[in-house]
Amino acid sequence: MSFEIIFTILTMKRTFTLIMAGAFMLMNSLSAQTNLNFESWSGNEPNSWASSNSITQASGGAQTVFKESTSPGEGSFSVKMVTGNCPDCPNFALLGQFGPPTPLPNPLGGSVQLGSFDNPGIAYTQRPISVDVRYKANPANNDICGFQVELTRYNAVTDEDETIGEGYFMANSDVNNWTNINVPIVYYSDLTPDRLNIWATSSIGSVPDLSALGFPDLPLPTPVSGSTFYIDAIVMNLPSCDDFIVTASGTGESSLGAGDGSATANISGGTAPYTYSWNTLDNSPTIDNLILDITL
Repeated sequence: MSFEIIFTILTMKRTFTLIMAGAFMLMNSLSAQTNLNFESWSGNEPNSWASSNSITQASGGAQTVFKESTSPGEGSFSVKMVTGNCPDCPNFALLGQFGPPTPLPNPLGGSVQLGSFDNPGIAYTQRPISVDVRYKANPANNDICGFQVELTRYNAVTDEDETIGEGYFMANSDVNNWTNINVPIVYYSDLTPDRLNIWATSSIGSVPDLSALGFPDLPLPTPVSGSTFYIDAIVMNLPSCDDFIVTASGTGESSLGAGDGSATANISGGTAPYTYSWNTLDNSPTIDNLILDITL
């Protein structure tokens, strides 16, 4: 099965993971700062992010998210995620003590979620073309580390967040030096998103087993203790107008009042198709029958 298919499956199951994880976590309120460079921390927790520490350490298990200061990707700190022991994860039940078992794997991947696990993401209304991120990865055995960006919009009719666009990458081999990667955003709609979500983990198989609820057992790799994933310096790349140039050419009236002037808008750069709007209400590249003072 391809990584793309695996990650698509993971995205569907992650909805349940985020709901599940909220039951474990005592979250701080979301800071006004998105902290995409991981420079702001409260102890072992990156501010404005939720981490898996509250899941794994709640029952005396391992710390799975760390503040990396020895060799950060940029600035003073990065985030380090390590798959580790989670003693109570096999006892997890999504629907509570009277519901069917939906165990989490033990060990569990270290992970961070922008916002909080029970309310993922932050308010956001841009349409970035890609995301830059710096990373290192040391997945153990056949494990896979993963990073995902998702842009959503609330649909009042369905009462659900619909995915407007997303991008992701996975690492299944060692990357020992900090490496820059550009993650393209694929859009499924021309709507404007209202929320940005970012999720990263040292083991993409760190999701609950939902087979007791009727969901198929999905072929995600089993988390392996010690798998390690670092990220830093996340940058949202918005469309640039630096190469967008508009020039106008034309001819004047043959005589005052003749009304036979013309003008043409010449465009280069940007992304076609272009939209034209003249103060004559014309919307074509060239307009005719002009008198003085007709402008773009």
